[in-house]
Amino acid sequence: LIAQCVNRLQARQPAIPVIVDPVLGSGGGDALSIQDALLAVQPVMHCATLITPNLPELGRLVSGTDSDDVKAKKLTAQFACDVLLKGGHGATREVMPEVINHWFEWQHEQQMANLARSWIWPRISDAFHGTGCTLAAAIAARLALGESVGTSLTVAQSYVQRCLEQAYVVAPGQLIPARYFGTTLNKEIV
Repeated sequence: LIAQCVNRLQARQPAIPVIVDPVLGSGGGDALSIQDALLAVQPVMHCATLITPNLPELGRLVSGTDSDDVKAKKLTAQFACDVLLKGGHGATREVMPEVINHWFEWQHEQQMANLARSWIWPRISDAFHGTGCTLAAAIAARLALGESVGTSLTVAQSYVQRCLEQAYVVAPGQLIPARYFGTTLNKEIV
């Protein structure tokens, strides 16, 4: 149903960017659906401009023993769209003090994926809820402002890093990213 709505929107406005955060489980690894979430998200992914999987999601979306980079390139080719591979679910802070995110850009003319850019962010040791959807929404907002994909990815990731640095607790468990900083955010990040 969602994919049908997106297809109708794209028929009217072919250049409209579609960002898909393929949430296949909770931050704690619990299932979000009785049915297979992978089957539910795939139709929407066919409409995507950019897919933003974390490492566990990438492993479910592309099976096999290939490296994460090869899997990301396969995902890019499968859906003919860009992929931002989020590294936050990787090693612990003790093992790797940074989070490395990789942007794989789909080259329409050559029909292939290339690693366009990587970002390194300080790893924040707490557990968070809503980081991926905060990032996907921030990317969509920057694209809606007319920014390039590369600029949108950079600004959105910087925004999310600040959200995590100022995260707060609403109940026992994961922290919630602080998604609002007032009117100075845009001037400080750009």
